[in-house]
Amino acid sequence: MSAQAHDPVDVKEALLGKGVTEEAYNQYTELYEMTISPSEDNADHKDAIRLMFQRAHFEPPKDDEFTVHGILKDRPTLYQFCDFLHGFLARNNLALKDLLEAARREAQLNQDLADVFKYFDRDDSKKISKEELRTALARYGDQMTPSDVDKIFEAAKCQPGGEMTVEEFTALMVEALKSDDQPNGAQRQGTRTGSTRPSTASGMPSVGAK
Repeated sequence: MSAQAHDPVDVKEALLGKGVTEEAYNQYTELYEMTISPSEDNADHKDAIRLMFQRAHFEPPKDDEFTVHGILKDRPTLYQFCDFLHGFLARNNLALKDLLEAARREAQLNQDLADVFKYFDRDDSKKISKEELRTALARYGDQMTPSDVDKIFEAAKCQPGGEMTVEEFTALMVEALKSDDQPNGAQRQGTRTGSTRPSTASGMPSVGAK
């Protein structure tokens, strides 16, 4: 029997009865919609939840903490997600608003990068060619050689002679931006360790540019 079969009929009422405020319920719901993708039923959603904590520079939950709440490799329900987070945050004295703010910044960053990608993708093919990248960067005054562009495509792990997808571009930029935003020292549970908004990587246009 799936975990979803055990969920209460009225999720909101059940959570309010456990001490979750209406404001917190709305925030948990927003986090759920940003974290648990409805199109990835077969994904390991524990990884998505761990990443949510890491973005806020919090120590993520351990496997056994997920298991108690039935969050395994199946897509967790809204009730499971809210109930799990509510208990975990309270036990570890962590703030819901920090998780939500980090998730919102990440969503905005992804949107900004998607906008930059569209600017580079002049033929609207949903992929960037090496020539498109050189031409777009030249508009910013950055005259890159073919060798420079080759290195960018290699860093993005594109196939030789291939084009760069939005996923490859986003992953490349996030890694590049993170190099300017590495927190010092190991993460500690309940301790924030730095900004979650990275600065602009060298050699690429500012995030949000059109």
